[in-house]
Amino acid sequence: RKCIVKNGFLTISHGTANRPPAKLNLLTCQVKTNPEEKKCFDLISHDRTYHFQAEDEQDCQIWISVLQNSKEEALNNAFKGDDNTGENNIVQELTKEIISDVQRMPGNDMCCDCG
Repeated sequence: RKCIVKNGFLTISHGTANRPPAKLNLLTCQVKTNPEEKKCFDLISHDRTYHFQAEDEQDCQIWISVLQNSKEEALNNAFKGDDNTGENNIVQELTKEIISDVQRMPGNDMCCDCG
């Protein structure tokens, strides 16, 4: 499989050409380290958990860092805006709607980190 991180999304291409790639919005995913397997981590989406295994522990930390940085950049871009423009009000309303939609998704009735 081939993985690409770009613009806040992780795209996972499958080994066969007849399956479309999975495209995950990192804003709605959680990265979890695996304390028992130092070179492994999980990416938890709203409907599935993806288990990744890196070549070594250092490569695993690099992947986790890339995913977290891409998620942070996407979040920062989502909240960018000039407070003096009318567009900012539209962005704020859209942001509220998105947050509300995400909170209503199955499984989002509790914190994914602390239960």
